[in-house]
Amino acid sequence: MAMLRSIAAVGIAKQSGKGAAAAVPAYGFGVMSGNVFQAPITQVYEAMTLPGGASDRFSPAVNRTDVVPGAAFKTRLWPSSSGLWLLAALGTNVDSGPVSGVYTHTITPALDVPYLTLFAKLTTGEFEKLPDCKVQEITFTFTERGSIELDVVVLGLVPSLSTASWAATVDETVNTYYTPNGGTFLVDAGSNVPAAAQVKAASVKIGNNLAGVPLSKSVLPDDLVPGQQIVEGTLGLIPNDFGDWKKVLSTGVAGTVVKEKPVYGSFSLKYQIDANTDLTLAALRVPMLTDFPPADPSGGPVEVDLSFLVARPTDASAAFTATDRNTVATY
Repeated sequence: MAMLRSIAAVGIAKQSGKGAAAAVPAYGFGVMSGNVFQAPITQVYEAMTLPGGASDRFSPAVNRTDVVPGAAFKTRLWPSSSGLWLLAALGTNVDSGPVSGVYTHTITPALDVPYLTLFAKLTTGEFEKLPDCKVQEITFTFTERGSIELDVVVLGLVPSLSTASWAATVDETVNTYYTPNGGTFLVDAGSNVPAAAQVKAASVKIGNNLAGVPLSKSVLPDDLVPGQQIVEGTLGLIPNDFGDWKKVLSTGVAGTVVKEKPVYGSFSLKYQIDANTDLTLAALRVPMLTDFPPADPSGGPVEVDLSFLVARPTDASAAFTATDRNTVATY
């Protein structure tokens, strides 16, 4: 019988440090698409002259130079594992609470990010384990009333192939996942005080620009070092006026000339499952770009799309903050 690719799962757990692989995943869930495990190989032809036989226009060999294991998949944004993903993408977490059984996790950027152990399953009997992973990038996306999608790319070091089966401590697939319904979305394209906005869609990507450490002893990376941190994305609005477009291009809502200097805005996106479970993504120094919206003879509302790239604050505050409220005590 052929193997079923609809039988697949991912598990994740935080490590105490490099080389301290987790025994079992803290959280497990299914995926919507993508690769729960991958190990792309780089091989190059040997460049060598040959004596002149009939097949001597072919290279005599190949050299394997690089294998970078990891995973790249799309899943939902689940309430219990959301904080671990954000901690792995940003670097620092401060727990507080409980208040009536609810904990608050304030997650902000750091110079490095923690290691994870990734567990993967495809079909009924194939299990992989990848310790010492770091998050290359995660992206939170929603459009209109569709559920929030989480796109994840992780890279790791030395995989264990065809390992023993595993079961996650918390199976997220039985939990309610985040949607934008009931959320609170604040945007201001020209100040650090975001206000209620008519948001139709949003995408927020956190990237770490990881680079592998290429020691000569192995084709596998020896470590993963983060580069420049990038938080970028888009905010799709259906506004009642051209205020945010004017704030980006001109001197404000009443502006009549193009402003010579860049303008910094802000946003706060709060997703909520219930009174005790919500997640807020926010940044307060955010240069934005936009253009005049197009006309359409078929009608419909005018839409203004703001693209953004979060900038470093001028003070000691965090450039980007994720505030996660749930019943998880700590990450």
